[in-house]
Amino acid sequence: MTEFLGVENRGTGLLPILRVARPTDRLEQVTRFYRDGLGFAEIGRFVDHDGFDGVVLGAPHAPYHLEFTHRRGQSIEIRSLSAGPKVDRRTSSSVRSWHTNKPA
Repeated sequence: MTEFLGVENRGTGLLPILRVARPTDRLEQVTRFYRDGLGFAEIGRFVDHDGFDGVVLGAPHAPYHLEFTHRRGQSIEIRSLSAGPKVDRRTSSSVRSWHTNKPA
């Protein structure tokens, strides 16, 4: 059975909820940062659900959730933010060229 997650849209029906899920090795620290530091509400929490612990944060009745999870007994690889995203410069310039020179 599929469950539809949504929030009430002023009596006109349900809006879908965007849930962004991220793994972390620092579940409690991340939770405190978003909940206590930024003021997000803790909407839900789960412990040992198929080996995962997690927390769902957001604003009540908002169409988004942030979900942070940790798999017990595993560590995730943390990539340096200074490394930046991998970009193929040839592809990027080709896309730019197409956008600026596309036919009308």
